[in-house]
Amino acid sequence: MKEEACRIARLCYAKFQAGAAYADVMEYRDSLCRELTAAQPLPSSVRKRPASTAPQQKQAQIADQTTNNLKTETNQPASQQGANHQSPSMTKDSKKHRGGSSKLSRRRPQSCPTCGRPFRNQKPYDKHVAAAKCLRTQQTVATQGRLLSWLGSKFQARSLILACIPLEVQEVVSPFFGSGAAELELLRERRHVKVRASDADAALVNFWQQVLASPQAVADQLSGIIPAKRAVTAVEFDVMQRNLTRIREGAVMAGAPAVLAAARFWAVNHLCFSGLMRSSFQGPQALKLQRSREKKLQRVRGFQPPAAMRLQLAATDCFESVRTSPQGALLFLDPPYLQEGGSRRKEKLKRGGLSQARYACGPNFGLQAHTQLRQLLSTRSRWILCHSDCQEIRELYAGYHMVEYGQGCAQGRAGQGPAAAKARTGPAETVRRELLILSSWVAERAPCELLVGGGAGAEAAPQLLPTRRLRQKTSL
Repeated sequence: MKEEACRIARLCYAKFQAGAAYADVMEYRDSLCRELTAAQPLPSSVRKRPASTAPQQKQAQIADQTTNNLKTETNQPASQQGANHQSPSMTKDSKKHRGGSSKLSRRRPQSCPTCGRPFRNQKPYDKHVAAAKCLRTQQTVATQGRLLSWLGSKFQARSLILACIPLEVQEVVSPFFGSGAAELELLRERRHVKVRASDADAALVNFWQQVLASPQAVADQLSGIIPAKRAVTAVEFDVMQRNLTRIREGAVMAGAPAVLAAARFWAVNHLCFSGLMRSSFQGPQALKLQRSREKKLQRVRGFQPPAAMRLQLAATDCFESVRTSPQGALLFLDPPYLQEGGSRRKEKLKRGGLSQARYACGPNFGLQAHTQLRQLLSTRSRWILCHSDCQEIRELYAGYHMVEYGQGCAQGRAGQGPAAAKARTGPAETVRRELLILSSWVAERAPCELLVGGGAGAEAAPQLLPTRRLRQKTSL
C-alpha cells in the first residue's frame, strides 16, 4: 500500500509540474485511488500490481498517505526532488519550464528576494525576472531619469561623454549646466570627481540648488501647484512664467520662497514645447502632465543628490566661468547650437511663437559668441565641447579630434524656416548628427575605439546612440 501511494504521489507531482491546477491534481489523485481500490489498471507509467479489493477505509487511507507524500515532495528543494525521483510522464518541455507556469510558481512573494522590500503591485511573479520592479530598482531608475526636458540635452549621450573623460580628472567645470545630464552621470559613476557648474539663467540655478538641497520640499510645492483632478490653465502658466522672468531680470525672491520658485520652474518646463522655457502655453502638455502627475512627482522625490561639496552651482556668465576656472580642471562645454537668426514671435509656430530658437532660457548663440569661446579655449589644454554637426563649427575647430555620433531628435527638422519646409520631400529626420570635439590632451587619453584616425583632426566612425537607455545605477 505504501508503494502504491508513492507512485500515485509521483504521478500527481508530475501533473502538477506540467502546469495543472491544484484542484485538478487533487481530482486526479482521487481518481487514481478509486481505480486502485476498484481493481482497475493504473496508467502505463505506473507499475501494475495485483488488483486489490480494499474497502472504503483502505481507499481513504491511501488518499491520506498520497496527500502527505505530495506535500513532502512539494516542500522539498528542486535539486533534492530531482535526486529522489523523476517521473517518466514529464516531457522535455515540462522540465524546461519547470515551475514557470504552475499556479504555485505564479504566486508572488510579499517582498523582493533581492532587496527584501515589499512589492508595490500584484503582477504575476515569474522567477523575479518578469516580476514588477522592486522598490530599490524603481528608486534607482528614478535617479537616472531626467528631471527637466531640455533643448539640446545630452541625456542620451552621457555614457559616450563619460568614456571621453580621462580617469585622472579630479575636477570638472561646466559653464553650460542646463539639465546637467552628463554632469550628474559623472558624479554617479566616479566618486572622486567634483563638478563646479554654472549657468547664466538664475531661475535654472535656483531650481537645481533647491532640488539638490531638498527634493522632497520641491515635490511638496509641486503637489500644490499641479492640481490632481484638472490640468493647469493658461492663466496659471502665465503667472508662473512672469515670476521666472522677474528672477532672471535680477528681482529678489522676497515675495515667494526659493523652493516655490524652483517648483514653478519645473512646472513651466513641463508645460512648454520641448522644454523651451520662453514659449507659450501648450494645452496637450498640460493634459499629459495631469495624467502622469504622480509618476513625475515620485521621480522628483526619488532624486538622490550628490554630496554638497561634490557639486557647486552658481549663476555666472559662461565666459567668466571659463576665465576663472583652475588650469588643472577639465572644461565640459555644451553651448547653445550655432544660430545666426534671432528668436522671432510667430504665433502659428508649434513652439509657441519662437522661430529658430536654439537655447531654452536666453538668446541664440551666434558665430561671434562661438568665435569668442573658441579664442578662450585656445588658452586651455583640457576641454570637451559638444555641438551639432555643422560646417561652421568644423571649420572653427579644425585640427582637433572630433567624435561623431547620432542622437534622437523629437523635433525633427521643425523650425528651419518655410524654405526648408518646402524643400522637404521625405519624412522629418529623427536622428541629429552631433560632434564631441576633444582637445589634444583629452584625445591622447581617450579610448582608441573612439578615435579611429589617430592624429590631429582625425574623426571617429559615426556612432548611433539609442534613443532610450536605462541601466541600473548606484546612488550618488
